[in-house]
Amino acid sequence: MESQLVWAPHTEHGYVLGRVIDLKSGTNNLATIRIECNQPIILNVNSNRHNNNRLIIKDEQTIECSIENVFPSEIDLQAEYDDNCSLMYLNEGNLLHNIRQRYFKNKIYVSYY
Repeated sequence: MESQLVWAPHTEHGYVLGRVIDLKSGTNNLATIRIECNQPIILNVNSNRHNNNRLIIKDEQTIECSIENVFPSEIDLQAEYDDNCSLMYLNEGNLLHNIRQRYFKNKIYVSYY
């Protein structure tokens, strides 16, 4: 599972990309996630930790969270989905990422019936 990118909850950015490096079974079922460096997350323009729409993580950082809150990421993170229902993995991380991309390209998500 370490080769697959996953979305893990982050207190500052909602969800960040990472790779599972350890699973601890038990009552908590915790996953240790290594956060990917220089990942394509569109951030608030006022943030001092971004460059060209990428989150700058200089050192290897890890976070621990419940495995229930870790979600698979889309294979192509640069792809843009007009309809969120067409995401292969419809989860909080992918949804937030797609909405962020569309928002900063002024393509606000709207559904027409």
